[in-house]
Amino acid sequence: ASWITYKESSITIAPGQEGKLHFTVKFPTDAHPGSHMAGIFLSDKPTDSVQNGTSIGFEIGSILNFQVAGDIVENTQVREFYTTKTVYGEPKVGFTTKVENLGNILSRPHGLIDITNMFGKKVASIPVNDSMAGVFPKATREFSSEWKSDDLELGRYTAVVALAVEGQSGTQTISRVIEFWVMPMNIIGPILGGLLFLIVIVYIIIRLY
Repeated sequence: ASWITYKESSITIAPGQEGKLHFTVKFPTDAHPGSHMAGIFLSDKPTDSVQNGTSIGFEIGSILNFQVAGDIVENTQVREFYTTKTVYGEPKVGFTTKVENLGNILSRPHGLIDITNMFGKKVASIPVNDSMAGVFPKATREFSSEWKSDDLELGRYTAVVALAVEGQSGTQTISRVIEFWVMPMNIIGPILGGLLFLIVIVYIIIRLY
């Protein structure tokens, strides 16, 4: 906060109009290389003079991202990639991708999760962080995705998350692989019941013989 100074302590904006706030960012000489984030916030406090009715206040802000030249480190890793369960009764699967930024500049990983069935056929591709949200340096962020299908899905599936991170030294690609099962009991139940009934009938016939 000490790096930012304001020209105006407050501004007045008429209804339907715009206003400008001028500020200066002065970096110290010992500022370390890499990304530095700041937030510029404006608040309008509720008035205390209201005797009847309701007084409303609000706060708005904007995030700023600066980069100081020097020894830039770009290192983003997928720390975890998992589903909420291992076996699902229907093709409705939630994925969580946990990304860690080990570098010193802001990272914006984005990509796809490719899902293939046990026959090697790709059944879906779902986006990850299509809004291009950033991961702060030395921080971890989770991205949630979901796969839903109206088709008949059954068996073991493989999900591969592949993320691209654009940087000054090029594009870094990171990935992880997991497996999960879809076992709809409304289909498997009657099949297992039929097999069990067949086994019992065969056993009775053999015993009688």
